[in-house]
Amino acid sequence: MEGVFLSVFHMSLVSSYIIAVVFFIRLLLTRAPKLFSYLLWGIVFIRLICPLSFESVISLVPARVNEVRFEQLVPQVSGNVSENIQTHTAPKENLYDPIYDAVTDQSPHLSVNGILAILWIGTAAGLLLYNILSLMALRRKLTDAEPIDRNIYISGHIRTPFVIGLFRPAVYLPAGLTDEEEEYVIRHERVHISRRDYLVKAAAFFITCIHWFNPLVWIAFILMSRDMEMACDERVLREMGNTIKKDYSNSLLSMAIHENGVLSAPLAFGENAVKSRVKNVLRYKKPAFGLILFVTVICAVSACGLLTDPKGNTAAAENTTAAENTTAAENTTAAENTTAAENTALAVNTAAAETSAPKTSAPKTPEALAEAWAKAFTDRDGEKISKLLADQKQYEELGGEVLDDGSYFFGWSSPWPWEDDYQIVMGPENSMVIYYNANVSDPHITVWRNDITYEESSGGYLVSDVRFTQYDSVSSAAEFNEAYFRQGEYVVPDYKAKGLTGPLQEQYDTDTNAEYYSPLTKPDYAAQWQLNLTDGTADIVSQGDKEAVVSYRWTDGTVMIQMYQPEKQGEDGIWIVRSVDKE
Repeated sequence: MEGVFLSVFHMSLVSSYIIAVVFFIRLLLTRAPKLFSYLLWGIVFIRLICPLSFESVISLVPARVNEVRFEQLVPQVSGNVSENIQTHTAPKENLYDPIYDAVTDQSPHLSVNGILAILWIGTAAGLLLYNILSLMALRRKLTDAEPIDRNIYISGHIRTPFVIGLFRPAVYLPAGLTDEEEEYVIRHERVHISRRDYLVKAAAFFITCIHWFNPLVWIAFILMSRDMEMACDERVLREMGNTIKKDYSNSLLSMAIHENGVLSAPLAFGENAVKSRVKNVLRYKKPAFGLILFVTVICAVSACGLLTDPKGNTAAAENTTAAENTTAAENTTAAENTTAAENTALAVNTAAAETSAPKTSAPKTPEALAEAWAKAFTDRDGEKISKLLADQKQYEELGGEVLDDGSYFFGWSSPWPWEDDYQIVMGPENSMVIYYNANVSDPHITVWRNDITYEESSGGYLVSDVRFTQYDSVSSAAEFNEAYFRQGEYVVPDYKAKGLTGPLQEQYDTDTNAEYYSPLTKPDYAAQWQLNLTDGTADIVSQGDKEAVVSYRWTDGTVMIQMYQPEKQGEDGIWIVRSVDKE
């Protein structure tokens, strides 16, 4: 652990110089697009996390800075007591001397480096744990957020908009925004998502926690976050035009009113530095091509100079080290070179294997195609869905999107089917139907359906056409059959088997939104709610202590719904659909 700590400390020292240089360059680029300042901070965080670097004659890092070591700055106390206490009298042979034995005890003791290493790793772990717990607490506050669009939600428990989520990022807006504010905020946050800023900020915060002892690293993290926000503001202005400057600034100021304690977890992406952002918005002008070219050259030169070490630095460092340390360093270098050679050989072999491997082909059977499609759909795997389609236009018709960076975006947060919660029914003439149970946190289930036709392609099968239907409002017997009648019988979501009856009963028992859950204690209402039935008439045919039968009639037909109380019997027990039959 001591070796890791010393390596981190050295990287932090060198990066302190680089932070100062980047800060100076950032001041020179005040009038340039903030995207360039944002990118410059990437140099800092690469040096903070990467212990290896190349030597170059154009390095901007002074050799003296790179040669500074922890031992030169912090007085060292050896881990062995006997090495730090001088004795003036030699012990007599074969004579037991407890004082001398205590002084010359060879048992290990913690050194200064060891103590500081323990303090370093403990504090870093504590910072990360605190922010993970804060993020979990924030997510609990968002459980009742209402969806208004794909991966966009409104919550009454937050005071400022943000993006949260590393793998499936979603935008959360505070309640009470005007339509105009919502439009600006959503555009801004979608720029963050398209640029993967939420991943950059999470990685930068993790690196900052590793270097928590260096205040310059915290300053770099704050300034990087500020430049990230201003770069997004400029992107929105570039897309929507300078005419929105005033309104956009007013929207930012309205957010500033609510900026107290936005988030306690930096991994959740929040807004910051509204005053600086407003100033930047008001003075923003579309940059000239010459300025862009000049700044690009400055950033490229800075990257080359700051990501490399000066030539001959290794030899100089070795000359200042004791002989035994030099030998150890040489042995370590030899081991690293051997490992690098082995890794290079492995990479070459892997690349050759990948080159000779055949490309992924279409599923070989219709059944395999059905399984691949259903799994990709429930996983929101847009790239896989795109590859299973014979016509790529269908991907956009399904709501999929290919982002600017070439990545695939598909689906939304909720409702959405859980993994493997689907049923495949193979049909005649190259057709199939896949039924999904889409879940929300109420909890509540809505049946979705994919009607798919497929064709042979490249020795396998691909989807040639797909129709996506959501049965969130079943308004006729015909629609009811489309959603629930499968292979000669009715199949309805099993709330009990999915573990949802307990949470529903608990919601009622704790009076959480009683107006919403109390009707579930009536079998006729519970049947309509769980099966999404509308535009018909429900009647209780029979009702006992824990069993009931409900009929639901439309103009084109009637179904009989068997109900039961799985959690609690009597007037305080919720009713759940057990099965459905025709009249």
